[in-house]
Amino acid sequence: MTVPLTRLRFELAGEVHYSRGLLLAAEEARDLSEPLEQAGHLILGAVAQQFATEGRRAGGWPPLSPRYAAWKAAHYPGRPILVLTGRMKRAALDTRALQVTPRRLTYEIQDPKALYHQVGAGRLPVRRVVDLTGHDRRMIDRAFARWLAKIRARAG
Repeated sequence: MTVPLTRLRFELAGEVHYSRGLLLAAEEARDLSEPLEQAGHLILGAVAQQFATEGRRAGGWPPLSPRYAAWKAAHYPGRPILVLTGRMKRAALDTRALQVTPRRLTYEIQDPKALYHQVGAGRLPVRRVVDLTGHDRRMIDRAFARWLAKIRARAG
């Protein structure tokens, strides 16, 4: 029996954040929704940590410009970087941003400003909301490994 290579990719704005090839039997690869769901929650956790640390968990976000920082402090005192009203952060952490099918995980933040921050736009510097670390990728790998082990244990 030939075991096919199943490709997994997590891509955002044309940039690949996670790419792995897994050797899976056809029966195993038919429905990946369980490990994809776990991967989605790992991504949401990483995004939550990005907001909580102002990006420091994966290298840090550039500071606000002095002029904008002064305006923000006057109008929205105490709010961290990338949080003005909180709408974009809530959208980024909303579990409804995750859509899982048997063969696909889609994470779509329902706020267009998130993409501008992710890739930068004009004078707006890059401040990645999604920035998976090596640890994040290993945790996703482990979610798939645990799922495979469970399937193979059931098969006997």
